[in-house]
Amino acid sequence: MNSTLKSLAFWIVLVLVGILVWNISTRFQPSQKAEKFSEFMSKVDSGQISSVTIVGNEITYISKTGDSFRTYAPAQYEGLLTS
Repeated sequence: MNSTLKSLAFWIVLVLVGILVWNISTRFQPSQKAEKFSEFMSKVDSGQISSVTIVGNEITYISKTGDSFRTYAPAQYEGLLTS
């Protein structure tokens, strides 16, 4: 084999391995649906939330149906932990 063909085969294998690693890594990440903060608050008020995790202004939560969501609290919103 000449060097050009070896180089081409190397890059093809490298790209395929990269695609495979990306595909596997995204498959094992929990799928969280993006949602508006107002929709999150409506679900809180109606008792549809099973658990909530708040880190900074990022809010991740699980509904009582088992679906996982992510939203962000507005920077000016106060009283998040007290409501």
